[in-house]
Amino acid sequence: MESSAIRVGFDLRLLETFVVVARELNYRRAAELLYVSQPAVSQQIKKLEQQLRFALFERSTAGVKLTADGATLYVATQQALGTLDAAVRSLRSAQELESRRIKVGYLTTWARAEIPRLMTAIERQLPDLTMTLESFILDDLLTAIRGQELDLAIFHLPDVIEIDTSDLTLTHVGTTARFVAVPVGHRFSARRTVALTELANETWIASTGLYAENFAALCRLNGFTPNVTVTAANAETMLGLVRAGLGVTVVPNVPVGWKDLAFVPIADEELEVVVARHHTNTSALARQITDIIVSTFDA
Repeated sequence: MESSAIRVGFDLRLLETFVVVARELNYRRAAELLYVSQPAVSQQIKKLEQQLRFALFERSTAGVKLTADGATLYVATQQALGTLDAAVRSLRSAQELESRRIKVGYLTTWARAEIPRLMTAIERQLPDLTMTLESFILDDLLTAIRGQELDLAIFHLPDVIEIDTSDLTLTHVGTTARFVAVPVGHRFSARRTVALTELANETWIASTGLYAENFAALCRLNGFTPNVTVTAANAETMLGLVRAGLGVTVVPNVPVGWKDLAFVPIADEELEVVVARHHTNTSALARQITDIIVSTFDA
């Protein structure tokens, strides 16, 4: 069975007009408060009375007053509109809170240094923001941002092989060197820079996926194939293997907490760092956070 509210089918604006007239008991003042003409107020009240099939006001030369039915409806309508207004405000507040949430993905190699610094800057400027952070290898990071499981992704682009970024919007953040990680005491550990060709005879600990493919291609361009004896997806594992003396590896930064390792820049190697979002993501918050990352990265 159809409910009485649906059967009556009156316009919410008519009830809002009714409440103002009932409160003021003056059509002229109600019209001024509603920013409409007095005849328009009279027409709306008449339309509401026709829909309800009972009179709401008694009009006389002495003024306007509510009928008994009008007084009952006034109390009920005030309560109903108050409940509706509270519900709308609560829903809007929930939406605003939800809109202040963001999920950011980043490379595992950046977990100790860059990410804490960048997130501190974001927290300082957007203290009411709720961030979820998740680390990935590049292959999984690209899958997550393409699948819109992340709002933003921070990574450096491979500099030899091409990756498909057609469904992403990329913002240039800055550049970083490529470093070779070696144990302290290694023949290159005290060098300011080292040429990639000088590393041709080293034993390598390689990453997996696209970055491994990119580095192998880079080595081939420099005339050698790296002697890879161990592969690992996690940067912490790779550096731990270097610490154990099992080989050397490359990283895009100088991570903190590895005092027994030296990080030597590879000469003439520069990597482009970007923030990516899905091309359908037009969030103003995502753009604002991207701007903060850009301004903080090289600061």
